[in-house]
Amino acid sequence: MELPGFEVTRDGFELLTAPGHLPAAGPFSWAVLEADPFVDFGAGWTARQVVGDAFAGRRGRTSACVVDDVHLLLDLVRNGSGVALVPASYAAKPQGEGLVRTAVPEPDLAWVVHFACRPGAGRPSCSFAELLVAAEVVADVRSVLGERLRA
Repeated sequence: MELPGFEVTRDGFELLTAPGHLPAAGPFSWAVLEADPFVDFGAGWTARQVVGDAFAGRRGRTSACVVDDVHLLLDLVRNGSGVALVPASYAAKPQGEGLVRTAVPEPDLAWVVHFACRPGAGRPSCSFAELLVAAEVVADVRSVLGERLRA
């Protein structure tokens, strides 16, 4: 059953590697990735499912370890336990500072966040969510305009 709602945001995925790790030296390549051990999220994470779908039809990947915490994943990549494919917003966390980030040029590899209202929730719930998204859009526009005025 599809819930009434709307898309809030859409992110691409990024390859995270420790500084000095070989794949970080060149452009993104699925073939190179297939040889590297991965730090993966647990099976219940949607980001894990998106990455798994991206590897469908390819040779696959080996998980060095599986975690259920974004910050632990970032730490394990930093310590050289493996590489990771994560939504860009995860890679941009302050805890990811110092990791090598490589954009994945795959349009179908996307992290999509939706707001959904459960059936019977009523119009006020969806209206409130639309108001929050509108406020975020206004803040983004103000930020961009402010940067242009300062330039």
